[in-house]
Amino acid sequence: MTIQSLEISITKSRKGTVVVRVMKGRIRLVWSFCGQQYFFTLGLTDTKANRAIATLKTAWIERDMATEEVH
Repeated sequence: MTIQSLEISITKSRKGTVVVRVMKGRIRLVWSFCGQQYFFTLGLTDTKANRAIATLKTAWIERDMATEEVH
């Protein structure tokens, strides 16, 4: 998958998952929980290293949703 193909991915995600999206060259995370949609902009440009950071953040958020913890 190329960096550009991530921008086009607008499919609905599975329940309890966080989606990494790129908007205007910046990485943001999108998810819904308890009927509300959330967006978290990381403030990072779209690079391979920053995507790795985003992946770690998604795992953290998904774990919190699974255990219903809020930080």
